[in-house]
Amino acid sequence: MGPVLRPRMQICASDTMPGMGSNTWIIDTGASNHMTYDDNMFDELSRNPRDPYITSANGLPSPVSGEGTIHLTPSLPLSHALLVSNIRCNLLSVGRLLDTLKASATFYSTHCFFQDLKTHEKIGHGKRIWGLYYLQLPGPARVTSHGFRWFVTFIDDCTRLTWVYLMKYKHDVASILLVFCAMVSTQFHASLKVFRTDNGGEYVNHTLTQFFCDQDIIHQTTTPFTPQYNGVSERKNRQLLEVARSLMLDMSVPHHLWGHGVLAAAYLINYTPSRVLDFKTPLDVLCAHTSSISVSKLPPKVFECVTYVHVYSHQRSKLDPCALRCLFIGYSTTQKGYKCYHPHSQKVHVTLDVTFHEEVPYYVSSSSLIQGEKGSELKNFGMKNLKCTEASKRISDGVPTTGRLENATSRQAICEKPTGHPEGDGRSPSTMHDDCVETTICANRLVAQKVTIGCPV
Repeated sequence: MGPVLRPRMQICASDTMPGMGSNTWIIDTGASNHMTYDDNMFDELSRNPRDPYITSANGLPSPVSGEGTIHLTPSLPLSHALLVSNIRCNLLSVGRLLDTLKASATFYSTHCFFQDLKTHEKIGHGKRIWGLYYLQLPGPARVTSHGFRWFVTFIDDCTRLTWVYLMKYKHDVASILLVFCAMVSTQFHASLKVFRTDNGGEYVNHTLTQFFCDQDIIHQTTTPFTPQYNGVSERKNRQLLEVARSLMLDMSVPHHLWGHGVLAAAYLINYTPSRVLDFKTPLDVLCAHTSSISVSKLPPKVFECVTYVHVYSHQRSKLDPCALRCLFIGYSTTQKGYKCYHPHSQKVHVTLDVTFHEEVPYYVSSSSLIQGEKGSELKNFGMKNLKCTEASKRISDGVPTTGRLENATSRQAICEKPTGHPEGDGRSPSTMHDDCVETTICANRLVAQKVTIGCPV
């Protein structure tokens, strides 16, 4: 007989329950297993569960589609959780949780909490609503990007070249890694020798363990709670998110396009000189180690700017426009072309027949909010930096300085010198490199124009 679902849990299927969603968990003292209907919750999922069905008290069976591990929080993993598509709420089994985590549960009239028996630290807490205890999870639900919720990075330790893949589920890492290893073998005539990761369930599982054994690959993992031992990967992920955030904030890009921002950031980073590589780009170092390399080498453009994609004659009538107004979202890895997104039709066009308006953002923000600062505040910040630059230049030339800017014309002339574009385009400067350029320019344009810098923006 399979796991039992108590009849009182049928109440939880009501659509009138508050906050009911895939990220809401009901703490249940009667369920024999953790159960969910959403396969996106799993970090590791097996489609061959030990029990093929669950049985409720009324005798009706419900099929079990899978079994795996779910990490609700770093201190609250749910092992042997069942995927049951017929239920309409997520159930947290108190009995299963206490047995696997060696913890205690304390219930009060308004709330409850779980405590580790060894460290006596709280590992989770819940709140009582309408007679049911709901697990309180930190943070809002993740924003998906065209269905993708995660991304995984592969970094070559020698060249620091970075590959990024978007994922809908965490357990997709195994299939992506197989594809990546095959690509490396074919394109670079090399084989993966050492694979270093953390101890996440997406890396430590039967599928990948067997693959590493068959391919004679050494799988190195960090010790628990020491991500610094995999510092190259941790720093690269931070760099990717920082660059993507800068690109998106500069052009007021909505959050649901974060996936394209991360891919564009990886493309730009691979073309950016690095101090670790003696101020060479990762692609230059890779080319020095291999004779043939098949990668896209398109000139970089300003992320999320307005583009006009050419519409061919057979795709339009005589009175239709010859171009489609889109926004630039990145670079194709399988075709030689730029990726341009048309929000109205939600279609991505990959083409070289496109006209860029890099100075015009597709999404216009009335207040130009960047990290909570208004445009006037950023303008003052930019003026202060510009004054410092002007003062330093005068001192180096032996000219007394008064500490103020002469006029707007000189400011525009200075800003036009390094980039060829006036700085007064409504977007505020965010980064300054004294050792590379003489003035403050936008981080997005700094990367897009491939200015040679010593540190990534």
